[in-house]
Amino acid sequence: MIKVTRNSLLKDAARQFAQKAGELAELAEIAICGSVAGNDPNPSDIDLAVVMTHFSSLEPLAKYARQMSSISHAWEVFVFDHQLTYQGRICHRRECPRRSIDCADPDCGKVPHLRIVPDFEFDEPQFFESPFEIIYQTTEKSYLLRHKEQIGITFSRTYTALKPIKVECVMCGRRFIIDGGEQKWYEKRGLNLPKRCSRCRPGRGF
Repeated sequence: MIKVTRNSLLKDAARQFAQKAGELAELAEIAICGSVAGNDPNPSDIDLAVVMTHFSSLEPLAKYARQMSSISHAWEVFVFDHQLTYQGRICHRRECPRRSIDCADPDCGKVPHLRIVPDFEFDEPQFFESPFEIIYQTTEKSYLLRHKEQIGITFSRTYTALKPIKVECVMCGRRFIIDGGEQKWYEKRGLNLPKRCSRCRPGRGF
């Protein structure tokens, strides 16, 4: 029996997105990037890079991105123009602008369905140090891989699989396991690993 990993589930979600988005005339390229492209067996989320020639098709693109939530809500779609200038991320919300606290940045929603995250500065070298797995392209040579070469990045980050950690619950003494994906989830959000098991945790914090 073949074990289905979180990595393979997220790749399936990305390929379903690419199959639908590939019908949009303005779409030039889609790549999986980050830990999923680096074959991390326990990625915390999936990052996609999308290259477009124009932006009038962002509404259906955002719809197809939101449909990935049926597999995982942990997705980010980074949008670039054909010159590889970063434009923003696809918003998770159906309506734009929503006038919520998430829309606080004055440029958020200026291009409908593109979310501008306050205090986030796109770091081009860091982004392009990521491994890329191209899953849709309209040109013989990848826009993303060509740009990576042009800015002088000749390597890709590697991802080390984290081993499960056994922890003794401070409340009941039971031992529970925190797998690699959970460890990354807490680390990415700047949180300490839980000290209580799932039975003792609800309503008690960490």
